[in-house]
Amino acid sequence: MVASGPLPAVARPKSRKARRPLSAQPVSSSRTPTVVPLSNLDLGVQHQFKDATLFVWVDDQLALTRPLHGGPQKHLIVFNGVRGVDSETVKIPAGKHALRVRALSSDETIDLSKTISAEFVGGGERSLQVTFDRHNTVMRLTWR
Repeated sequence: MVASGPLPAVARPKSRKARRPLSAQPVSSSRTPTVVPLSNLDLGVQHQFKDATLFVWVDDQLALTRPLHGGPQKHLIVFNGVRGVDSETVKIPAGKHALRVRALSSDETIDLSKTISAEFVGGGERSLQVTFDRHNTVMRLTWR
């Protein structure tokens, strides 16, 4: 005898959606950070400010804020002036960078800014001399 009833259900494979290709980057839950070697920037400053602040940016990131203070200095007993000498070492990642140096007097009557670029080598050292004219109207940046 032939059974006349519903036919048994046949399992059909589910339709698969097209898969996206995998990214070229390996998938890892623990990425190792890239270590960039550091370089030293030796900054020397000669100024005639009684009180001011020196700012240094590396690629638009503020890297240093330092107060500048000068003391009285006599010239030929007749002329009195102010003179200060400061130095600082700043760690900078290796590579090409733009440095911006700004000097702002405490009374904000003098605001000078200059930009200079250089290549920094990992483990290396660069020396930048920042000098001002007698009346703090001109700032000069010089690699040494």
